[in-house]
Amino acid sequence: PPKDIDIRKLHMLKPDSFVFLHIGALRMSKGSFDILEACKKLPSQFSIKNHILFVGKMEAELFQQAHEINTKTNIITCRNEFVDEETFSAYLEQADCLLVTNKNVEASSGILNHALARKKLIIAREGGYYKKLLNNYKGVSFFNSIESLAESMQFVDKEKSKMIQNINFDTDLFIKKNSPQQFFNII
Repeated sequence: PPKDIDIRKLHMLKPDSFVFLHIGALRMSKGSFDILEACKKLPSQFSIKNHILFVGKMEAELFQQAHEINTKTNIITCRNEFVDEETFSAYLEQADCLLVTNKNVEASSGILNHALARKKLIIAREGGYYKKLLNNYKGVSFFNSIESLAESMQFVDKEKSKMIQNINFDTDLFIKKNSPQQFFNII
């Protein structure tokens, strides 16, 4: 079960803040720098009701750039450390949208699977495995460039209520189809 923490209180965010979460081992291959570049393209009013949490061990350059962007935008908070399983689960449960920005769209993403199992809104890079897996999921916005990542973030902010209502996803079937046993059977 998730730890009994309130991520908004922990990071001193407004209780009604819409939280975009980027979590894991954060580095270039995870598209972390793309998120920072997209933040530069967001309108200033975006930070009034939205916030981006970077949670996980970050490359030093990534952490520095996030800090620099945040001094101008006040939209990013970093927790530059690995978190335990219960804390990880608390972030996933309480975040509103997961940023799955991995550069390799052919690789499986554990974060993506966690998001689907929890019926979370997702912003994901378009193509390959991600596009195939998420093709019928109504809670996703795809991007294929830094500009379209910023546009996806604004789209999700604007359309979040409609997107959440339209999520019709069979979590049990997804878990069954993507279980370790199913993977073993394929091999």
